[in-house]
Amino acid sequence: MSRSSLLHPTHKARLLNVTLRGALCAAAVTSALPATQVWAQEAYAEYDFAIASSSLEDAVAAYSRVAGVTVSFDPAAARGRRSPGVEGHLSAAAALERLLLGSGMQAVRRGQDSYSLHVVELDGSAIEIGATTVTSTGLGGTTEGTGSYTTGTASMLKGSTRLKDIPQSVSVITRQQMQDQNIKTVDQAMMETPGVSKSVTNAGNHVFLSRGFEIRNYQYDGIPMGYWAKGGFGKQADMAMYDHVEVLRGAAGMLIGAGDPSGTVNLVRKRPTDDFRLSVAAQAGTWDDYRTELDVSGPLSDDKRLRGRTVLSYESKDYFYDGAHSEMPFFYGVMDFALTENTVIAAGLRYQRAWQPRVWAGNLPASNNGSKLHLSRSTGLAPDWAREREETYEFFVDVNHDFNENWHGKVGINHLQIKDDYRSVWVLGSVEPSTMTGARLTPYYSGGTTRATGVDANLTGNFEAFGLEHRLIVGANYLKESDNYAQGYGTAYPINFNDLDTNVPKPSHINMSPATGETINKGIYGSVNLQLAEPLHVILGGRVSEYSYDEVFAGSPTSAQENGQVTPYAAVLYDLTPDWTLYTSYTDIFNPQYNYKSATGGALKPTTGYNYEAGIKGELFEGRLNTSLAVFYTRQKDRAQKLDVNECSASRPTCYTVGGEVESKGIELQVSGEILERWQGSVGYTYNRQVYVKDISENGKNFSDSTPKHLFRAYTSYQLAGPLARLTMGGGVTAQSDTYYLNGPYSYEQSGYAIWDAFARYQLDEHWSVQLNANNLFDRNYHEDQSGRLYGTPRNYTVTLRGNF
Repeated sequence: MSRSSLLHPTHKARLLNVTLRGALCAAAVTSALPATQVWAQEAYAEYDFAIASSSLEDAVAAYSRVAGVTVSFDPAAARGRRSPGVEGHLSAAAALERLLLGSGMQAVRRGQDSYSLHVVELDGSAIEIGATTVTSTGLGGTTEGTGSYTTGTASMLKGSTRLKDIPQSVSVITRQQMQDQNIKTVDQAMMETPGVSKSVTNAGNHVFLSRGFEIRNYQYDGIPMGYWAKGGFGKQADMAMYDHVEVLRGAAGMLIGAGDPSGTVNLVRKRPTDDFRLSVAAQAGTWDDYRTELDVSGPLSDDKRLRGRTVLSYESKDYFYDGAHSEMPFFYGVMDFALTENTVIAAGLRYQRAWQPRVWAGNLPASNNGSKLHLSRSTGLAPDWAREREETYEFFVDVNHDFNENWHGKVGINHLQIKDDYRSVWVLGSVEPSTMTGARLTPYYSGGTTRATGVDANLTGNFEAFGLEHRLIVGANYLKESDNYAQGYGTAYPINFNDLDTNVPKPSHINMSPATGETINKGIYGSVNLQLAEPLHVILGGRVSEYSYDEVFAGSPTSAQENGQVTPYAAVLYDLTPDWTLYTSYTDIFNPQYNYKSATGGALKPTTGYNYEAGIKGELFEGRLNTSLAVFYTRQKDRAQKLDVNECSASRPTCYTVGGEVESKGIELQVSGEILERWQGSVGYTYNRQVYVKDISENGKNFSDSTPKHLFRAYTSYQLAGPLARLTMGGGVTAQSDTYYLNGPYSYEQSGYAIWDAFARYQLDEHWSVQLNANNLFDRNYHEDQSGRLYGTPRNYTVTLRGNF
């Protein structure tokens, strides 16, 4: 059977099985929700309405104030429509029906206190418009259900802050953009973020880069979780559990303390809803890629004080290279309980398992002279006995309390545990192009457990002084990361790409080298946003941190500690108009280098430096469109420099010294949200120049081979009007300039390229839609890494059937 076929009988049976199980779970949850009785009681409640004839937007806003219900609608669809108004002592439902007479729109009840407006088609049916959904208060911090490519606020800086008021570059990948682009992993979300690139390691794993530096700081709902929050050894948390992803570029020392001046990623989870909602989806794609999803949410008690949400998914797929396959079941559950009117307690868990027979990192060897080998993209190097099993457990609890309308407190704790068992091969050496020999495969075993526990407690609030309003943030957080693992290598076997045989013998035994490590990062932080005049704000803040690191590798211990490390932060914002703000900011840089050892075996001292940024931000169309233009400059000092082998000891042939310096500077431009009526878009361009300023052997060279000088990303969607209003179409492109990789005297080049994607979605009726995604439309042959060892994914298709209730 062709590898590009969409349906396979075995997978069709599995897909049907999982879908039926999901439907039964949904039915069970639905039967447990007693909300119908509450609706029936409140349906007879009547209110005094006196709303005059006006625009539909104004009439709906007045109605919401009187009836105390939420009415969501598409502003583009409502624009220009009139309402006759309504007067009298009426129920909420009857009043809304009269309010919409002659407007061409119809209300559909979504919950006890929630309606959505739909355009009435010529046949009398009502379909939901796919443009931005807003309420009288505009976009908020939750992106699900808004239809928008932007958000009203971001939460990574504690509390809810408008993007325009954050004096650094911030990007948001919303729920709607995830759905349009069929984004299912953190990897995919990051590679759609402006200014972010990817670097592939020798093991085939990868890291993300911003402004030339590796992103190491990840958060769940604002709680620091370190590197492992993005997922285990190449596998990612399923994006079905997240509402959106926030990416702050540049140093964030006030929040984290340590970190390269790259950025911080905040993964914002979905939470239970006030009304019952059910979403189901089934997908089929190229290379036998099958997936099902179930998302059910709603109140679990009559008074809505207890609410719950469950997200399930199952994915089974092959890959474009030979032999690879994976199966990934996923579960996420969360419950909210309103302890009082002002206090909400939430608790949740995630479980995810990844099983990969014939696992392989996907990296091919490079040539020994810098030329391209032109291997087939379907080339796979995994032996039959290779496999990997990984299990992820996550638990979290948080408490939110409103002291009054100005002050809010939050305490949260998150625990993550990843167990991994890996058996496969590594690729060693390079290939002589004339004979296609020289590379070797060596069996590689690894396994162990990684744990991370993060805690954050903060207090945010507004206060008045000298007739102006100011804002204060104070808090403390704690992060403990630990590893307990072992790894080992077997005998290396030569391979010939003219007659490829990857079935190297499975070792009967491999000597494993055990290792343990523990890092603790804790600190207190605070900032004050002072309004010195009506348009002028000054932000002053900082963090005091403590760090400790302990490692034992192959019986050799290493320890290091830093106390009382101060990381200051300052910014100035000036509001040109209510929509436009100028800003500039400064942040210190501090990052431990525990993994780099000196000639004597001790850990190197931390890197230091500073980060400047200045720009202008705009919030247009009542917040439905966010724009930003920024220039940045970063200087990092005391970087590790590799010493010559003669300067190291016999027991430690690889060693380092401090003293290196690098700089990164550039420009970032971003536009996201509703560009025009029915038109959503996310556009970002980055120019980045990054070089070694001081290094033993690399002066003047790029310090990040994986960071292109020019990077452009855009994705857009447009809903047609009139008779074609059920159809939404869109697409996008990622385009970047050349990247280079130096290996001794040879240079490997990945020339600039552009990858185009597209999608189309048709709304079958009020509940069901079908969507087609096509990726790498023109089947561009390119490499994801700068050294030419990892092919980018060829052209592929996915079909999704989705139902929302």
